Amino acid sequence: MVGGVFNNADILNLDYSAEYDVTKATEEPTVYLLELKAKSAAVAYDRLKMRVDRRALVPIESRPMPPAAC
Repeated sequence: MVGGVFNNADILNLDYSAEYDVTKATEEPTVYLLELKAKSAAVAYDRLKMRVDRRALVPIESRPMPPAAC
């Protein structure tokens, strides 16, 4: 995964669906663009923007959203 601030969750097999809810989803020809909101304060970031490969259905980029974007 590329982009954003690096933390241990970036290299672990994190189950994003267990930790985050999708608040916005859009489609591009090769990727899904997702905005995620944490279900609890137990995760590293409250909100994320994520690009997901449409064919492989795996995250290819994840960036924390600044608090002002909430």
